[in-house]
Amino acid sequence: MESSEKEKRQYVNDNQQALMKVVEYLAQDILIPKTQREVSEALGLSRDVTFRTLWNLQDREWGEELAQGFRLSPKLVAIPERLRLALADTLRKYLPQEGQQ
Repeated sequence: MESSEKEKRQYVNDNQQALMKVVEYLAQDILIPKTQREVSEALGLSRDVTFRTLWNLQDREWGEELAQGFRLSPKLVAIPERLRLALADTLRKYLPQEGQQ
């Protein structure tokens, strides 16, 4: 067995992988809620894993349950916006603006 295969097996966690899959899936159509069944079937996850994953997203306020299903919350969606603002600030600081040298 190659070293990279061994390392991957030691550090990959199924529950964490499920969480990332669910976040990526919900982010595809971020404003359209998905039912637990839709998430489970789309990702090939068991109902139990899907339920626990969605529950943990809600517990951290990264997801919210609406009458129509689950979606990502504004708290999680704000993370890329903070990254965008930080990158823009860094660019303004280190790169000259048009007309400046």
